[in-house]
Amino acid sequence: MASSRWIEESLYRLANAAWGVRRIVASNDFVLQPEQLPRPNTAGDMAGVVQRLYDHARKWAPGFEVPYYVPKVNVSPLVPSPGQYRVDSHGYLFIEVNPEFRGHHAALLTILAHEASHHILDLSAVRGNSRDETEKLTDLAAFICGFEQLVLNGHSYARKVSSGWTKVHLGYLSSEEYRAAQQWVLSVQRLQEEGAVGVVAPSRGLLRRLRRWLGGESDAAMTPPRVEPSTFDPMIHRPKVVLARLGGDRDLLDRLLEFERRRQPGADDLALLDAVAESLERDRR
Repeated sequence: MASSRWIEESLYRLANAAWGVRRIVASNDFVLQPEQLPRPNTAGDMAGVVQRLYDHARKWAPGFEVPYYVPKVNVSPLVPSPGQYRVDSHGYLFIEVNPEFRGHHAALLTILAHEASHHILDLSAVRGNSRDETEKLTDLAAFICGFEQLVLNGHSYARKVSSGWTKVHLGYLSSEEYRAAQQWVLSVQRLQEEGAVGVVAPSRGLLRRLRRWLGGESDAAMTPPRVEPSTFDPMIHRPKVVLARLGGDRDLLDRLLEFERRRQPGADDLALLDAVAESLERDRR
């Protein structure tokens, strides 16, 4: 079990990265509701849900490097866990889901939210000091991206076994820790009254500073912590993503960029990279 201090420090670290680059107007739309997503049955449906998750995170966590393409989604009984995000030796990305969860709508959304958050943190170069810590950071990042209701609705469910029913818990934090993370995020986002926060309530000074990032009260004597551009600069991370899809072939990337530059003479470098990434994704379909 993670300590409440580690959770608060981690939430602050993630919020700094995700929300510190520009102001976001507080809105209930920050929380993505399960009913806003289709019910996924096939791998294609799941890929569609992941795309919706990326679209949501791009709006509400603008400091993260959110991908513009969806990794290939596979449903495989060989997956050793409910789900996993992985990169193969050629740089291709995959989200894999155990077929056991195909019929559990809420649990499946929890799994997809976690694996999508993995991809986002991977591109944003945010990770822990160990695999376990990285997984816990990924759980918390889902809340920072606005996926909290997906996590809370599906992280615990009943599975029928030969002897009756057993409770299954998904994720790397406890139910209490998930609820505490929810309260922290909602408080900072001004979607819940102060004082309702649980074991990781942000201090009043920290709360004021965080809210200032989100378009709250201003104070010339106190400015929010700054996210270093070198850490979350799309022009640093986007070429890495596209190069991974091209097997590291820099010459090929240059040719594709030149092709897009002829097609879109007025586009900036980031738009050209996005166009190459989208073209590569279309070619894989």
